[in-house]
Amino acid sequence: MGSVRKTITVANQRAQERNAELKDIRSALEDGESSGPPRPFNSDAFKQRMSLGRG
Repeated sequence: MGSVRKTITVANQRAQERNAELKDIRSALEDGESSGPPRPFNSDAFKQRMSLGRG
């Protein structure tokens, strides 16, 4: 009986962790969607900034 209880407890903890991760992802998506219209991305300029250490 103990191993069944432990298995259920572990499964429940994993489900709760997964739900928390999904909540964080949904929140980040909502933040991105509400941040305004998309802006063009210049990968060359980004790489240059990163190489200069000015993230």
